[in-house]
Amino acid sequence: MKPGELIYVARAAEILCCEVDHIYKMVKDARIEAVKLGPRGIRVIKSSVEKYIENNKVNPEDYFT
Repeated sequence: MKPGELIYVARAAEILCCEVDHIYKMVKDARIEAVKLGPRGIRVIKSSVEKYIENNKVNPEDYFT
């Protein structure tokens, strides 16, 4: 991955296995970062999605004891 690599909102949703609308909400809530491209388009910074995944990993001991 290149630093600052941008991905489509749909790709971010695919990576996180969620709906596109959820990605927009995550951007609005500043949970992931995005770049605005013109009046309507945005691209998500891929490293922010990867950081979100890393920061939200589940400890199996919390769920499977």
